[in-house]
Amino acid sequence: MRKWLWCGIVLVVLFVGYWGFALVGASQVAAVASNGNADLLMQKIDLPALRHSLAHQIVAAYLRQNPKRLTGLAGNLAGALGGTVADAMLQDILTAQNLASLLEQGQLNRGPKATTIEMPALGDVFKGSVLQILTSAYFDGPLDFVLHLDHGDDDYGVHLHLESFEWRVAGLDLPATLTDRLAQEVAARQKTD
Repeated sequence: MRKWLWCGIVLVVLFVGYWGFALVGASQVAAVASNGNADLLMQKIDLPALRHSLAHQIVAAYLRQNPKRLTGLAGNLAGALGGTVADAMLQDILTAQNLASLLEQGQLNRGPKATTIEMPALGDVFKGSVLQILTSAYFDGPLDFVLHLDHGDDDYGVHLHLESFEWRVAGLDLPATLTDRLAQEVAARQKTD
């Protein structure tokens, strides 16, 4: 009986330690973002994974808005074309300065005709109580950790992935209202291309 009790205690300690390790990694990313060093921040971001995460959400919104394009081969082609246009748009958005501004200040202003992206700053998660921090974070797999950012009616999520003992930003969950606006921007770009 004692053996099982000790095994249980060790497992709980390991889990709490791993959770703490993930939170420390997330706070390190937030600290790098808040100091304004865009080049150092880019080392904490898995850019291909982040681009894929955002493109997937934008294309899903694009296909939701254009249901006639969902059937068969036409749906696949529409998704691929939308993905290509979304990826090109994201390449313009996901620069070192823009990502630093988004994670540090929670705002990315792309000009008068482009969609403005506003979200809570990553560091805002760590300004709450310990209970708020713990309830806003969860694992999405053994190597994936998500911080939930509450912004009124809109919910955002920052996905971190463990790579070589370092937590890196690998995705952002955007609310449907924002992905819908970005999808409309993709559709407008498609018409001009």
